[in-house]
This record gives sequence, structure tokens and C-alpha cells, in this order.
Amino acid sequence: MNRNVYTLVMLIFALCVSLVCAASSVRIEEWSIPSGDRFPHDPAVAPDGALWYTAMGSNGLGRLDVKSGQFRSYPLKTEDSGPHGLVADRDGNIWFTANYKGYIGRLDRRAAR
Repeated sequence: MNRNVYTLVMLIFALCVSLVCAASSVRIEEWSIPSGDRFPHDPAVAPDGALWYTAMGSNGLGRLDVKSGQFRSYPLKTEDSGPHGLVADRDGNIWFTANYKGYIGRLDRRAAR
């Protein structure tokens, strides 16, 4: 393909993309976390739709019910763990890493209600 044809194809593609994006509506929602849950990080969605995050500066995990906007905080038992990185398993348990103490932890979903 010669350079002029390639340039024309790319311009048409860019125009199509911009038209599709202009026709789309975007809605951004934001929630203010509880003041004690400092440095929210590593969001993950659990099977029930709740959004989980590590609260690195407060040594805990946080849960947001996106439907109600309600937060719940879960302090970690080991001081200064440095929670960072989490994932929800298929049963809804929350697994996380503790960077400062070098362990992997699990929050039982039954305790998260």
C-alpha cells in the first residue's frame, strides 16, 4: 500500500473513531472514602459487585457497595502490613498481599457482611 492510500485510510479510521466517541455518553461516578482509609489502591470487584480496595496508609481493606454508596473498613490484625494488591476469588473471599510484612492474607467473605 502506498503512503498516500495508507494516510487516507488512517484519516478515515480516525474520523470514524471520533464520531463513535462523540456519540457515546460517558458517566463518571466518584465516592469519597472514609477519612481513616488513607491511600486507597488496587481496586477489585467481587462476585457480588462490591468494590474492594487496599487502604495502604491505614493498614486495612475497604469495601464499597456501589449500589448504596456505603463503605465498610476492615483493619488488618498485623500492624504496619502495607496492604497492596488484592483479588476476589469466585466465592467472594478477598486475598491480599502485605508488602511490609511479607505475607499473603485472606478476608473471609462471611466476615465482610
